[in-house]
Amino acid sequence: MTKKLKVLAFAGSLRKDSFNKKLVKIAAKELEQLGCEVTCFDMNDYPLPVYNQDIEKIPQEAIKLEQMMKEHHVWLISSPEYNYSIPGGLKNLIDFVSRAPENKPNLEVFSNKIIGLLSAAGSNLGGVRCLSVLRECLTTLGCIVVPAEVNVGASYAAFTEEGDLIQDAHKQALKKLANQVVSII
Repeated sequence: MTKKLKVLAFAGSLRKDSFNKKLVKIAAKELEQLGCEVTCFDMNDYPLPVYNQDIEKIPQEAIKLEQMMKEHHVWLISSPEYNYSIPGGLKNLIDFVSRAPENKPNLEVFSNKIIGLLSAAGSNLGGVRCLSVLRECLTTLGCIVVPAEVNVGASYAAFTEEGDLIQDAHKQALKKLANQVVSII
């Protein structure tokens, strides 16, 4: 890789002690070890109202997110599963970014972005259903979602007190995802 690959990493969860926030931080470290420049952000730092197409002016938080997302080659997204789908806050972020900065369609920000998907969920499936929804949404918007994904089931028992993954299978899945992200560029 001639120039550093810029990766934007975030969790689709607003919860303070989210397992997905822990998971995306671990994945970010994995990509840093592969020579990537990683920027992490918390969705709580960019509060957005519920998207409504009647909004005349896109909020500054959405414009900042759109700019930040545009500046990175890769997005690493770790999402919990809410009722067999993605959380409303994550979908709302996608909706706002797709309309920023002028409240008209702006799919350029999504075009050819490399995406790595992860999920930590309480069920044994580990968010498989939410990631299929997120994969479809992002692919339709023009992103390239790598085939590997990380699904951590029974998330309440999957991390050490220090926030590391316990199972080697999860660690290996993270390595596979990180390698696919880096090799696709």
